Amino acid sequence: MNVPIAGKKLFTPGPLGCSRTVKEAMLTDVGSRDTDFIKTIRAIRSKLIDIADLSMYVYSKLQIIRRAHHSDCSKLPQQFPWGSPFDNVARGWNFIPPNSISHEEYTSVLLQGSGTFSVEAVLQLSSPRNGARVLLLVNGAYGNRMKVICDTSGIPAEVLEFPEDNIVDPDTELGRLNIDEVNLHLRGGRVENHLGKKPVHPIEIRTSISPSSAVKLNTTSALANYAIEVSRHLSTPGAEYTTVAVVHCETSSGVINPVEEIGRVVKRLAPDAIYFVDAMSSFGAVPLDVKGGRLDFLVSSANKCLQGVPGFAFVIASKAALAASKGNCRSLSLDAASQWEGLEENGQFRFTPPTHSLLAFTQALKEYEQQGGLQGRAKRYKENCRVLQEGMREMGFTKLLSDKHQGYIITSFHFPKHTNFQFNDFYLRLNDLGQVIYPGKTTRANCFRIGNIGELYPEDMRHLLKCVKEVLTDMGIPVPLS
Repeated sequence: MNVPIAGKKLFTPGPLGCSRTVKEAMLTDVGSRDTDFIKTIRAIRSKLIDIADLSMYVYSKLQIIRRAHHSDCSKLPQQFPWGSPFDNVARGWNFIPPNSISHEEYTSVLLQGSGTFSVEAVLQLSSPRNGARVLLLVNGAYGNRMKVICDTSGIPAEVLEFPEDNIVDPDTELGRLNIDEVNLHLRGGRVENHLGKKPVHPIEIRTSISPSSAVKLNTTSALANYAIEVSRHLSTPGAEYTTVAVVHCETSSGVINPVEEIGRVVKRLAPDAIYFVDAMSSFGAVPLDVKGGRLDFLVSSANKCLQGVPGFAFVIASKAALAASKGNCRSLSLDAASQWEGLEENGQFRFTPPTHSLLAFTQALKEYEQQGGLQGRAKRYKENCRVLQEGMREMGFTKLLSDKHQGYIITSFHFPKHTNFQFNDFYLRLNDLGQVIYPGKTTRANCFRIGNIGELYPEDMRHLLKCVKEVLTDMGIPVPLS
């Protein structure tokens, strides 16, 4: 059976499936200078700041629950589903959001184009025309894309690279490093301490420290490793970075990076540097403390977790950082500072706006709120992810990431080892059944990716699993996999 394009389900990181009502919102034509349309733009910009504030609120409540219950962070979502437990614990602690985002301090800027347009816009905007020095924290393809952008724009950039499947191997018995000892070790000169050399991974540092000097590692996150490596770079004499950038949800693998903790390290060691987070595939569904994480710029897109259609991206920015960056951009159309000025002055885009995409996004925001906002969206995405991963595991598939590092936006699965498995054949057969998945984007493992965001529900994930089993059988591959 060959399903027509209109009937296919997108299990991808974007563009995503969206509701019929979101698509129907595009059936109206509107003038770009129309008074009502200008009000629409203003409402969208305001709502994006509100969502960022809600994201911080949920993130802060998570921290309270972790402290109150001494919980393993990796198990928290299962122990405390979205809903009343958050409210009950918050009330018990007299919860007041510590890092509320005000419209006086932060703003949002809408930019025509895909999400990459906004990434390029901010990298240019945050990099002075003279004396720019960018540090990119990379553990996947979308972090590497930032380097390509910088190179193309003539912006000096250095990459601090981490493994694509995260830094810490959860199967090892390595213990948490004594940070003071590591710093002493670094000062001793056994690790190259200048930025012109290839970065040294923390795993190499661990192997060069005597076993007796290490304690057992808590491997629940990459935070300690990020802190070690970021600290080493930022504290190096002469390392005056103008921008430090990282991807929140690296959809080439599915890992979610600890951007709040990284931000605090960045601002402690390089207080004048701009801290930029690409939250393309996480904003609106993964809690994120913009203010507490010391973010100056965040970017995302209409057609990701907010479930609009492609056509524009947006920047959420500290007004102070935005104002200080005027004149830096090397591009006319990507100049987010000038775009901001225009939006503030008359409410209009400087150049033709994607009117239909903006109308669709207005409807998407209404549905986002009706479905429970960040909590509701995260709950559905997590359930989608649970159904997917359990079903794939029952068929014998293995994930690229451990449970401790796996996010709930997209999952990378290793290719089956059976000789009959060819990904292109697997992909096309699923596509014929109306199930669209994505190839892998990692360089170290043969994987494919299945997303569970967009207009998808647990029943869609179950149908996909049924199709995967059918396709494997048709390919002569026994299920479960051996």
